[in-house]
Amino acid sequence: QLDSIVEVIQREKIEKIMFGCCDKRLKNALSEYTIKNLMEFEVLSARPIKGLRKNIREFQKLPYLKHILFLLSFAIKYYLKISKIQKKLVKLARAPLEKEALLLITYFPNLDTKLAQKGIFKNTYFVHLQESIEKQGQKVIWLAMYAKNSAVSFKESLDYAERFIKNGYNIFFLEELNSFSLQIKALWTMLVMGFRFMKIERNIAKANAIYDYNFYPIFKDEWHSSFAGVDGYCGILYYSWFKSLLSKLKAKKCLYCCEMFAWEMALISAKEAVQSNISIFSYQHSSISKLFLNYFVDPSQMNLGPSYNIKCPDKIICNGSITYDYMRESGWPQDRLLVAEAIRYNYLKKYINRRWDKRKNIVLLALTINPEESSSLLNVVYETLKDMREIEVWIKPHPFLQLDDIFKLSGISKNGFAFQPKHGQLAEVLSEARVVICGGSSVSIEALAFGCDVVIVNVPEWINMSPLRFIKSEMIKTANSPHELKQKLRDILKQDLKAEIYAKESGRIINDFFYLDQNTDTPSRLLKLLYDRDG
Repeated sequence: QLDSIVEVIQREKIEKIMFGCCDKRLKNALSEYTIKNLMEFEVLSARPIKGLRKNIREFQKLPYLKHILFLLSFAIKYYLKISKIQKKLVKLARAPLEKEALLLITYFPNLDTKLAQKGIFKNTYFVHLQESIEKQGQKVIWLAMYAKNSAVSFKESLDYAERFIKNGYNIFFLEELNSFSLQIKALWTMLVMGFRFMKIERNIAKANAIYDYNFYPIFKDEWHSSFAGVDGYCGILYYSWFKSLLSKLKAKKCLYCCEMFAWEMALISAKEAVQSNISIFSYQHSSISKLFLNYFVDPSQMNLGPSYNIKCPDKIICNGSITYDYMRESGWPQDRLLVAEAIRYNYLKKYINRRWDKRKNIVLLALTINPEESSSLLNVVYETLKDMREIEVWIKPHPFLQLDDIFKLSGISKNGFAFQPKHGQLAEVLSEARVVICGGSSVSIEALAFGCDVVIVNVPEWINMSPLRFIKSEMIKTANSPHELKQKLRDILKQDLKAEIYAKESGRIINDFFYLDQNTDTPSRLLKLLYDRDG
């Protein structure tokens, strides 16, 4: 946004900016730009940010003090939550940690709740792989990390975990490795790093100049959170926990879902620190937009030397050819890249190439895991469809997204809200919807298998991160405003379904994205990699 605004200022020779947005970071960056270039800058009234915590978080003065206070508050709450996990689980008997076992790292609760109620643990991110491993009698150690889930409460999660462990599942929570002294050490480290950061912050700010403006105000909070706040603190905890785990664990291979989060870098760093022989495989389990810059960097960043190298697992397993090509173009080493089955999308095989002849006028809004993107999408869709009573609108939130938070961010009241939230199986929802509106969610690809038209919405607050952004197809449309979205929906709904054309198109696109073995549900490539000594 900053770059676009500056480009317009220079092209149109603008002399005055009138700023009427809530984003204080952008306001500060533009204010600095106008001072430097002797321009007028007027701040207009904007919708106030609701809530004391939100106002404090958006406060741009005294950033070091702000982040230290947030850090102390977070550390206390985090310790109390971890203590509940430890109290519930740490004394439960587990099977010995065997040498030949496979370490599977997962967020918890990613599980089939119907089976969980019977005491059976089935991980929804490793579907078919888990069954195949269990059939072969291979030993698995599950390393769980708690993640808030909109469908399963914290208490229910711990109750399920206790039941699974008592039923013989070898499940450990990473949080069980925590101690009070470790958290105090992490806090002290952050305080020391914070003081050091303050000494060099001015030089860092100067280095954030590009072209004719400085973008440090945009990322000031991220810098402080990394060196004096919650992000850096969590990174230190993860690094310490993984060091403790890998120094004791004798498993030969580890598999986790690749999302390039900080804890993944901490895992690889911990392996290097304790000189563990465990092979770490990072499995790219979902779809990825080409604009996810935490995955796709400039090739020059791969060769910055040992002090600045990007942490890379022993193998990165892509679930399709498109992502593999993206990774290669980005500079990830070819000898570490592989393609294996897209196990999370295996269920699509029975829907690809199927004719979908009849549909109701149902529009499904698929929200992503990102609250800001989801609230922006909700605002646009609400503005578009709130008066179109002839269209039924459903909302499918991401499992780890709290819908109440999205309403708060969007400023939309739940009173009289006509859109229907749907928390059931995705396949059940997609089989009824005619149109799916989405942002960066992989639901956009899955929707194609069900014969849905997909409309990608460009919102002003968020970059279009859709994995389908650069894919050309009659099934995929893009809207740039509520007016344009309304017109595209009317055009789609008044047309007959093009069942044969859509079946062919969806099959082509999905098979480009995901490797799906049509002959078997067993993920043979993935199993060979995990258990073949030459894999």
